[in-house]
Amino acid sequence: MATGTQQLGQVHGLAELKELLRKLPADLEKKALRKGARSAANVILAEARRRYGAQFTSRTGKGKKSFAVMVGRRKKGHGVFARIGVRGDAFYLSFLEKGWRHIGRGKGRRARLRSGTIQGKKIPGKPFMEPAFDSKAEEAVRELERAILEYIEALPSK
Repeated sequence: MATGTQQLGQVHGLAELKELLRKLPADLEKKALRKGARSAANVILAEARRRYGAQFTSRTGKGKKSFAVMVGRRKKGHGVFARIGVRGDAFYLSFLEKGWRHIGRGKGRRARLRSGTIQGKKIPGKPFMEPAFDSKAEEAVRELERAILEYIEALPSK
């Protein structure tokens, strides 16, 4: 077992997990955090895909396939982050989530919208990402903890 893994039976919260991670070498700590962050984000990603599929029908399935988890490291300090977003040319998903203003076609329509001459028709959004995050946040934290502990337990003993 790696340094600090003797306490695995006593980990009952994020504070204890944080202390356990601090006892690991920096490279192993970073790997454990990345695996945990990706695993936690995948919980939310699955719920977002499910909600998107329930609200919108698709001929090609491009929207649902374009959801992705991106994991990176912070530039200042140590730590990692996970972001759920879209890849490829499915930029329109943000319009579906947040809504948009339809201004029609024609010369100068966008400029007249900015100046206030025309209002345009507000198309409301149908959120799927934010409700997915709200409903699965606690489960994602549990998954983060589980994945990090699993990674630490799998480390070879020294």
